[in-house]
Amino acid sequence: IIEKGLLYADNLFEIADNVKKRVGEGEALKNIDLDFDVVIGKAKTGVRTEAQFNTADRIAEKISKSKVGQFVNETTVATGVSLAYSVISASSKRVARSKLMAWGSFGGTALLAGGIAGFRENKRFKEDRRQHLREMAQNKEFDEKESPRRNEMEEYRYETKNAEVMTNYLSQRLYIEGTEEIRDDLSEDEIEDTLGALAQIESRIRLSDNKNIDLISYSDITKVEQERRMLDSTVGKIKDNLRKKVSNFSEDLDDFTGIEYKRLIEGEEGYEGVKQKNELFQSDKKKKVAVAVGKGVATGLVIGAAAQELTAFFRDEQQGLVEGFIKKDLAKEVDGKVHYTPLGMLKSWLFKENPTIGGALKDGPTFGENTFKLPEGTAFVEGSDGKYNLTRGKDILVEGLGLNKETGQLSDEAKLALEKAGVGFKITSIDGGVGATVPVQAETLTEFMEDRVTEDPENFQRIDRKFWYDQDDSSTFTENELKLHWGGQGGTGINEKGDFVFNIQQMTEDGSYHGDFDIDAQKAIKNGELKMLLSVSKDTQSYAFEVPIDANGNAIIEKDSEIGKMLFDDVKGKAVFKGKFAEVAQMMEGQDDPAKVDKVRLLATHVGDGLTEPPEIPTPVPMPDKYVTGFSIPADKELDLPPIIPIFGRTPLEPTIKGDEEPVVPPPSPEQAPAVAPE
Repeated sequence: IIEKGLLYADNLFEIADNVKKRVGEGEALKNIDLDFDVVIGKAKTGVRTEAQFNTADRIAEKISKSKVGQFVNETTVATGVSLAYSVISASSKRVARSKLMAWGSFGGTALLAGGIAGFRENKRFKEDRRQHLREMAQNKEFDEKESPRRNEMEEYRYETKNAEVMTNYLSQRLYIEGTEEIRDDLSEDEIEDTLGALAQIESRIRLSDNKNIDLISYSDITKVEQERRMLDSTVGKIKDNLRKKVSNFSEDLDDFTGIEYKRLIEGEEGYEGVKQKNELFQSDKKKKVAVAVGKGVATGLVIGAAAQELTAFFRDEQQGLVEGFIKKDLAKEVDGKVHYTPLGMLKSWLFKENPTIGGALKDGPTFGENTFKLPEGTAFVEGSDGKYNLTRGKDILVEGLGLNKETGQLSDEAKLALEKAGVGFKITSIDGGVGATVPVQAETLTEFMEDRVTEDPENFQRIDRKFWYDQDDSSTFTENELKLHWGGQGGTGINEKGDFVFNIQQMTEDGSYHGDFDIDAQKAIKNGELKMLLSVSKDTQSYAFEVPIDANGNAIIEKDSEIGKMLFDDVKGKAVFKGKFAEVAQMMEGQDDPAKVDKVRLLATHVGDGLTEPPEIPTPVPMPDKYVTGFSIPADKELDLPPIIPIFGRTPLEPTIKGDEEPVVPPPSPEQAPAVAPE
């Protein structure tokens, strides 16, 4: 801008171009106005339209032109507020948890974005109108098909009359041809018509001066001063001449001018005055401002939400939409809350996501055999009615939970209440194991053996002895009946581990038969067909503890086993059998059911004293199973409002194109006169 006027530097090119054309047309250089400083300075007063700024507009104008203000717009201000809130939120959990601060940030950025956008649109709309009216007064043109904003501004443009046209009209109508002298033969109608033309010029000049608007146009920006000066000069001369020839001229001219002045302001049927044009402009400006406010908030909200989604992707404490589809885990809960972006919250609602309070469960109270495991910050508290409440801080999540007094587990009603409240629970059973062992003694040996067969059917069996391989002579023992010996180290019956061992390796192949039956003992040993049967007494010999005989002919009884402690002793390094019978038996086929009686054929027998009373059996006492009830408590869903960051452009006023070099001067017309003449 030159000297804060309304001409721009690029207009100097137009002036130079105009001078060049004039010189090319043969016009003397001295006749061309080259006093550019004066022309530019005076052009400001010649073309008068100014934007009608109010106090707020003027303040905004000064701020925008300041060194700092030129960088401040609705984007920078709203973004600054949003960033400030984000920084404060990141450094202060109290602020981050404050809904008031969140809504304050959202509302503040919305107010700033929309308010400043509307504020600027109000100012720019006025500036566009001012620029358009000034340029049209300078006889500039625009492409109507490519200039929607210019067409819009054209609706608000006041009617203008060309200065050169009005000057030529007066000169041609009143002057003697070739002179600047008024004709002496003017008729009454011509004088009245002249008064109307002068009134129109006077009223337009006066109204232009009063309102800073353009009601007079010029043929070119470089001719504003020249054409204005010519108009003023012609009007002055005609007024001076008519005062001498027409009585009451000044009074009549004032009356005509007053009527025309009023018409220009208020308009009339078929003609829109300054007032109507301004009212239309104000109405449309309000709509434009409202749209700008909405656009500022809407676009800012979209961009702010996108920025929030981007930051949420890298923040563990906030759940966004995009990361919800990419990452499997939900955001970390903070103080029992999972923070969502608006789009993340929408996804959570659509897919029915139910985040829970994270972290390791801590031990809660134990009731009976049941221990409760609770998330951090929650508790299981007894109420006044003897039932229990599940709480988080001061909030009661579920109340009136009953417990089974014996097991300490939740009652069926309590489980239903938890499910209804959306609280998950998992009951895990833990084997209680065994406590200390206690000696248990049956009343009789028979009862003892019956119990052992029932409790340990894999080792203790009922026995049905079919016959003895006695070589058909039951009175003497000469063959394999005598081949049952103590095994172990040196025939002591004890091996290197301290276990008790019987051995039948010396039995012969043909030393076991009875009637039509016989058995190859060595082959039976290798095929695993033989077992050792241990009976505790003569009366209970129908029950036996079965010990397998291996391929080396050994029947090994572990020293720490139940039968080893009950029926064997280590006396000075030699094994002693305390039971009644230790028999080598051939197990007959078809005995795959432990519950049935084993049918056997005996090959050899070792006889001991036998037990006279049931032995004491150390029996471990089973402990009751324990239970752990772990709670899965839903976290609250907290909506994080996005910042509003408006970033949008505005369609500028389209450029003008060069107007005609020389205005077309129409012939004199009575339309120059006011519509209503004074009485």
